[in-house]
Amino acid sequence: PDAHINLGGIYQYLGNLDQALASTLKSLELKPDQPVAYYNLGAIYLAKKDYIKAEKEIDLAIKLNTMNSNSDIYQRLKAAILFKEEAYDNAIEILEKLSFNSGLTKKSSYQNKIALKATIHAKNHNLLSTQLIEPLNTPREKEDRESLTIIKNRPVEENLIAELYSIKSRKLSDTSDVRHGNGLCTNFQLFNNKLPAIQKLSNDLKAIANDSLSKEICSLKYDSFFNIFKAGAWTAPHDHLKVTDEQFNLYQHKYSLVYYVDPGDQDCKNPGILRMYKPERDILPEKGMIVLVPSSRVHSSCYEGTKDRLMVGVNFYAFSRD
Repeated sequence: PDAHINLGGIYQYLGNLDQALASTLKSLELKPDQPVAYYNLGAIYLAKKDYIKAEKEIDLAIKLNTMNSNSDIYQRLKAAILFKEEAYDNAIEILEKLSFNSGLTKKSSYQNKIALKATIHAKNHNLLSTQLIEPLNTPREKEDRESLTIIKNRPVEENLIAELYSIKSRKLSDTSDVRHGNGLCTNFQLFNNKLPAIQKLSNDLKAIANDSLSKEICSLKYDSFFNIFKAGAWTAPHDHLKVTDEQFNLYQHKYSLVYYVDPGDQDCKNPGILRMYKPERDILPEKGMIVLVPSSRVHSSCYEGTKDRLMVGVNFYAFSRD
């Protein structure tokens, strides 16, 4: 049964919802009354937009979860289903109750916070839409958001470079994501590091993003990383959205930022141009350059220089201050 649950999770990650459903149901045939299996069913039906079945399965998961392990995750999925059903007040009630749970991890508390902000935003947006003659989010507004590219600059301190090099890293070839070739990278908790120059960078980037977007920026700690690209390093075309960003329409509030600590050797055939798609735009990095885009923006890069190319990346959520 555990193997079928895991297989169902892999199929869901790959977007094969029918196989995910079949594997999860097989798990329940072998071992009924598994709360995690019913939770997964709820998530699968949510992805399939069958909200009635999704709510039924997550209610079963919550009822069977007598040990109360992962109860916040179960409740958050319940809120995500209610969100899709536009039962915003009920979703807000669940998320607000979760905010009073002091036993949650910092990351789970953060996930509840952004879910609550997204739900309040959707509720207000829905109320405003019913009061306006012209609809919100016209095709032109959506197009403007997708093409958004903000370029800023921040000086690079030498001690920042030394601190970044001191952090434990792994080979790009050992990752399972879009990064390939010759190079190194850290985990995705770079800004949890307490080194002073890294903490200063985190604070500065948050302030720059806040000013650039005129939005309230949530924490940068939970999806931040450092890459060292050497000759032959490249990234396939990709965006920075996750499967869970569909919940609470978080994809509407997610942004990605890259900070070029050192652009490396640019006197070569492929100097690490940041290539954007739909609309297309090529950006040649400069030392200290910051590029900020919506996380849905597809991009790629290829580097063949002889000197290390250093960059810090971060994905975060931002909400209207009102």
